[in-house]
Amino acid sequence: MKRLIAMPLLLAVGLLNSSLIAADLDIGSDAPSLDGAVWVKGEAFDPAKNEDKQVTVVEFWATWCGPCIMSIPHLTEIAHEFADKGVRVVGVTRKDPRNKLSTVKRFVKKQGDAMDYSIAFDEEGDIAKSYMEASGSMGIPTAFIVDQTGTIAWIGSPFEGLDETLKLIVDGKYDAKKIKEFRSLDKKIEDAYMSGDFEKTVARIDELLEKNPARISSRLMKFDLLARQLNQGKKAKKWALVSFKALKHDADATSEFAQGILSEEDKVGSNKLAVSAMRKAYKKEPNNLDVTMAYFRALVLTNKRKKSLQIAERTVELLKGDSEKLCKFARVMSEPATRKRCGDLALHAVELAIAVDPEEPAHYISKFFILHECKNDQAGAIDAGQYALQLAVDDAQTLNDFAWELMNKETTKGQFNELALAATKLLIKTSEGDTATSLDTYALALFENGKVDDAIRVLKQAIEKAPGNMVSELRETLRRFEDAN
Repeated sequence: MKRLIAMPLLLAVGLLNSSLIAADLDIGSDAPSLDGAVWVKGEAFDPAKNEDKQVTVVEFWATWCGPCIMSIPHLTEIAHEFADKGVRVVGVTRKDPRNKLSTVKRFVKKQGDAMDYSIAFDEEGDIAKSYMEASGSMGIPTAFIVDQTGTIAWIGSPFEGLDETLKLIVDGKYDAKKIKEFRSLDKKIEDAYMSGDFEKTVARIDELLEKNPARISSRLMKFDLLARQLNQGKKAKKWALVSFKALKHDADATSEFAQGILSEEDKVGSNKLAVSAMRKAYKKEPNNLDVTMAYFRALVLTNKRKKSLQIAERTVELLKGDSEKLCKFARVMSEPATRKRCGDLALHAVELAIAVDPEEPAHYISKFFILHECKNDQAGAIDAGQYALQLAVDDAQTLNDFAWELMNKETTKGQFNELALAATKLLIKTSEGDTATSLDTYALALFENGKVDDAIRVLKQAIEKAPGNMVSELRETLRRFEDAN
């Protein structure tokens, strides 16, 4: 199975996502029940009772969580690969102001077969408490493996370690003592990092990598600490070389590490190392999209223009018929470092995606940004954006995200306020239009269009509906609006 790669660096090395603080639920604990869940997709089951003796992956996620959405194809892949080995997958999502049952149902329906595993809705939040809070997990997505006996066998990010642990379990090679040892080492790394002792953090990472050299996130974290926190550029570059040599037999792992260290500034001088490593990985797996994108970015960032364009053209041809991947690669090509020479190809890729799936608003949103940022075609961009709104008329998440990006992204801020307002007017008509998040976005759109009094009124409504962790930020925004009145 391929690794899930191309995570932003801070997420790839984020320790708090690995359930590390002192907790009641840990490896070897009895699995909590899923009683009380509303089953949105799939038949109800309970890994705590586990009458059918299956292995269960229980992942906690939300519709508004970007990394959670990134993990969906990976979980579907796991569900398919391990289905005949007694493994099932369930995504559990709890109710919150941005994550109502109706929102989840629409989201899951829209995903279709791309989200091909069971989905349960935690209406009261009791399931999240029994798993997430009890295990000390601080962020989503977080996954739990419950073995055939109903015991917690593993806890962590679905982006790393999940596949390997499942394989050990189904092959009868699982070693609970070793898994606990890794978690203990993770805790030591977190403690050192949180104390600000980065030299000690690096030493703790080395301890972990001696026992688990395949841990890419730990390799990336060490590189980041050496390069940025400790200002030890030479050591960081040397570490990159050591890591590429250690990972050379795994194209996906090489790509993941390369993506994590590639930088437009390249103060360490590691981009050339990434190009060399990715050239070999690409030669080994030329049809692997993740490998291709990492190689493309490495070529771009080392000014290998002719070769990068050749790779991009080949990749677009390779992806014909796959609208999601075409659109994803189009956005990669439209990034600042590549948009001048790849703008035409990016537009071609997104048009191919639209031809495959003409009813997907995300494709037209991508077309909007490509036309605006790569082609300087404002009229065409607006047409694409307006059509995206028509397709997304009942899709609160898409409307909210598009409007927010229009008003806050540096390349669009202040230029498309009317389009943002149109998006938010549709947003508040959806079933999620009365949430604090939707009202906050609507208020900002009103404000940016000069409707300050209306913006203040709507933002006050948002504050009334907001959960505690949003209130202070919303009140600060309200003061800004009132000062402008």
